[in-house]
Amino acid sequence: MVLARAGNTVLNVTNLVIIGHAGAAELARQSVAFSLTNTLQMIGFGLLTGTLVTVAVGFGREDYVECGRAWRRSLHYAVGLGILGAVLSGFAAELLQVMGQPPEFAAAVGRVTLILGWSLPAQLLFVATSFFLEAIGRPHPGMIAIGLGAAANGLLCWALVFGHGGLPALGAEGTAIANLAVRVLLAAGLIVYALSFREAARFGTRRSGTGGWQSGASQRRIGYADGLSLGIESGSFTLMNIFAATLGTAAVGAYAIALSLLGIIFTFALGISAATAVLVGRAYGRQSARGVAFCGWLGIAVNTGVMVLAGVPLLLAPASIAHLYSTDPVVIVTAVPLILIIAVTMIGDGGQRVVAQSLRGCHDAWFPTALHMVSYAILMVPLGWTLAFGLGFGVTGLLLAIALASVASLAVLSTRFGWITRALRARWEPRPAAAREGLR
Repeated sequence: MVLARAGNTVLNVTNLVIIGHAGAAELARQSVAFSLTNTLQMIGFGLLTGTLVTVAVGFGREDYVECGRAWRRSLHYAVGLGILGAVLSGFAAELLQVMGQPPEFAAAVGRVTLILGWSLPAQLLFVATSFFLEAIGRPHPGMIAIGLGAAANGLLCWALVFGHGGLPALGAEGTAIANLAVRVLLAAGLIVYALSFREAARFGTRRSGTGGWQSGASQRRIGYADGLSLGIESGSFTLMNIFAATLGTAAVGAYAIALSLLGIIFTFALGISAATAVLVGRAYGRQSARGVAFCGWLGIAVNTGVMVLAGVPLLLAPASIAHLYSTDPVVIVTAVPLILIIAVTMIGDGGQRVVAQSLRGCHDAWFPTALHMVSYAILMVPLGWTLAFGLGFGVTGLLLAIALASVASLAVLSTRFGWITRALRARWEPRPAAAREGLR
């Protein structure tokens, strides 16, 4: 599951690395366009999280037919959400102009955003099917598919950005077209697998019907909470990206490099959090409070270890890493301190995602969402503006605000998870009467 999330991020990072060598202006267009569509993508990703949890709980209860129904419900949901996201992406240019960006820059970003937006239906169909397969213990098809897709995307981006192989040189629009083509192929391939794998009949993937609207209430409720949560987080990061854009081309390029690195490492947390949600959901389905607690805390411990190891190269060679993204010396110098901050930030950022998914795995859906509103929208965005512009820290202030908000979120969510596990233990594992008499 970690490798599957990493493959998806490699696909996105490939776009930035290739476009970074086409110039700082193209990198800025790609960065802002991706941040806008990434917000829509992450909202859809969150809304589909209910699929992962519902299928995992059904698997824990050995209700395999319900697992298949949950997947079929998610396909309808994914198509509708993807089309809505594609339509909304068409208003990117107007949004950027309202936020004070120059009309020429806004129009150029809008063209890239529109193409990326129309890849959302295929992207969300792939996500829904991956969630189903992961929750029933089959993460390998998604991992293999996204690995092949990342390789194909790299070749296609290289050809379309620079005009190799007789193709036109399209710059940032080329990366968007490559993404669209690859995501359509990935979605089609994984759905065909889900319909035809050896245990498809057991899970009823080829059956018709979804069990009705009411049967998916719990699945949607979890999705609403996570979708709003990721929307708040991604939207807040998009505002920070726009703040960086007002600081100049070098600043937004350096910020894009730092956020790209955070995104790469965050994919480890996404995979660990998804695996943790599956294991917590299965334990919840078995009504095992000890299992819920063990899987949740284990996920947090594994994630912390991975984040620490991933931060070592960032601390040791920040300039060399920046060189991979850009040849502009101003962008590289600006990016170095940001990369050092990212090495610390990712412990809190990844950790809060793992704990939030642990809570959702035991059906505590809305507390993480409320905390995301406080941590990112209310704390991070105003703090980032104050540090960057009010106190003159520039783009470094934006990264410091992200670090503080992430660590605060991790601390509060961990406290909540400890309380929830104690409550489940009291509900599902009552002490024997003799023990209660001894305490009395």
